Amino acid sequence: MFTKRKLIVLCDMQSVQDDTNGDRTITVANARKIIGDKDLVGIQTQTLAQMQDMVFNYSITIDRMFYNEQKYLYTNGKLYKIQSASPAKHPKDCKLNVIEFADADIKTAIERWLNGV
Repeated sequence: MFTKRKLIVLCDMQSVQDDTNGDRTITVANARKIIGDKDLVGIQTQTLAQMQDMVFNYSITIDRMFYNEQKYLYTNGKLYKIQSASPAKHPKDCKLNVIEFADADIKTAIERWLNGV
């Protein structure tokens, strides 16, 4: 089984303008560090995603009360975009279906937030 407990960051981003030079930088708007289960995507979920020209990388199972429509998920040094949320086996949980997302600015902003900079 591929399921593993992982430290996960759920977050939203915002673009903030610097008052001195006018440049815009991406910062973390709100974020949560939680523990979740990283697992392979089920065949039925993957088939439905492929019909919409998407391929999910993983399903992340988390406690439903911690998910509040965040757009990004960061774990193990990789950034993912949350494409959908669905019910899990237990009513208190939900599954987040994610795809890998390559945006260096967002990844750097999350890493700065994690390191407290």
